[in-house]
Amino acid sequence: MWLTLKDRHSMEKQMRFKSKTNKGAIVLLISFLSVWLILMLVATDFLPNLRLPKGEWLTVTHTKYNFSIQHPDNWSIHKYDDRGYKNAREIKLILNYNARGFNGLFVKIIEDSNPTLEKAANWGDVWLKEISSTGKYREISFTEDNINGQPALRRVSAIGERVFVDTYIARENDFVVITLQTSQTHYNQFSTDYDKVVHSFTTLKSN
Repeated sequence: MWLTLKDRHSMEKQMRFKSKTNKGAIVLLISFLSVWLILMLVATDFLPNLRLPKGEWLTVTHTKYNFSIQHPDNWSIHKYDDRGYKNAREIKLILNYNARGFNGLFVKIIEDSNPTLEKAANWGDVWLKEISSTGKYREISFTEDNINGQPALRRVSAIGERVFVDTYIARENDFVVITLQTSQTHYNQFSTDYDKVVHSFTTLKSN
């Protein structure tokens, strides 16, 4: 069967149309799969893990309250004086990182004439009850720790979906509370960095 020139042009036109249609369908499918993959990664909290700080660690010193602490270089730092942060006078340093589920890392200094770890833990107990709408919290763990040769206590607790990790350190004229606030979903994501920050805490030597 012989095809006329007109028939050939018609067939070529149809083939080009089918080729464009197939390419368009492939592009559309790839776009759909890409969007689906991104949504799945976000839903499973995989992307926030990729955004965890991977850079250098820096040291920030607060001479007024006689301590230094290390942090990832892409965390923001806010230091405070006697007035503290807003209504929380005990907060002297806040480390923050712009990531989902991270609500801040706080260094609190509470002056005391006879500071002990027991007093620090009792202070933390009262504070947790005060910030809870029900006046209660759920204690997940309460363990002993050691920060640069100095005895410490660590409490992990939950209020609703929020997780609070508090490390208590007693010094000569005050006690220190280092708090991580995050969500139950993201706790494991930030616990390693919190542990490293806490164990970098150093009391400055007096001149």
